[in-house]
Amino acid sequence: MQIAVVDNDKALLRSLAIVLGGKGRHITCFDGPQSAAQVIGVTLQPDLLIIDYLMPGCDGIELLLRVRPYLTKKCSIIMISGHTEMLDQRRIKELNLSGFIPKPIDLNELYNIVAQEERARRRNHESN
Repeated sequence: MQIAVVDNDKALLRSLAIVLGGKGRHITCFDGPQSAAQVIGVTLQPDLLIIDYLMPGCDGIELLLRVRPYLTKKCSIIMISGHTEMLDQRRIKELNLSGFIPKPIDLNELYNIVAQEERARRRNHESN
């Protein structure tokens, strides 16, 4: 499974790479939306995209709207944020996210969502 993580918090990126890495997963981390927008959907087709909501220069929703046309329909998206009071809940629902996790991230919850996505992919792959 190819996972892309976009967050301006470099310490969090390192933690997520460690927690989510292994078990056949390939983690690519981006410390800002600009670098992510240049690669995601162009040279990198993730199975799962984890995006921070609030980043300098471009929020997670703006980034998602920029890259989504280039992603496969099977790409799952999880939004993370430490600023849940700033979220536009209607807009979040319209984005059809696979999940939303507030910060500080419950790593068990994130790991369970990733494992659930992997199981769903295996079931879809076996049925095809």
